[in-house]
Amino acid sequence: PYAARALVARTGLDLPGTAARPVPLLMYSANVYFARLIDAAIEAAAEPLHGVRVFEAEMSDVLGDMAAQELGVAWLADSALQRLAQADLAPLPNRAWDIEVSILAFKDRADSRASVAALWERMRATAQPA
Repeated sequence: PYAARALVARTGLDLPGTAARPVPLLMYSANVYFARLIDAAIEAAAEPLHGVRVFEAEMSDVLGDMAAQELGVAWLADSALQRLAQADLAPLPNRAWDIEVSILAFKDRADSRASVAALWERMRATAQPA
């Protein structure tokens, strides 16, 4: 989860929030895969989350822009942070709410199309070992 660095510094914003001071949440729309991951993490958390959904969107760039405008907390992937480098977003202090996501890709060895080979090589060049 990330929020604008200025908002975190000014308000002490952190998860899980309290009933008296719920955290403003910028969440993925229900039909987005990341929404299900985040909901599962919230349900499995050691302590209850006190938050209020103030905005929903399907795209991480939109949520990141909203977070940069100091409107709340958004769970963002590292790749989204790279696109939002100028936004000055910071992870929340309580890292227990972080979600680790692994992505696996498979390719048919018999597929010899140049476009598939180029994409596969690009993914291999940037992949991190599992």
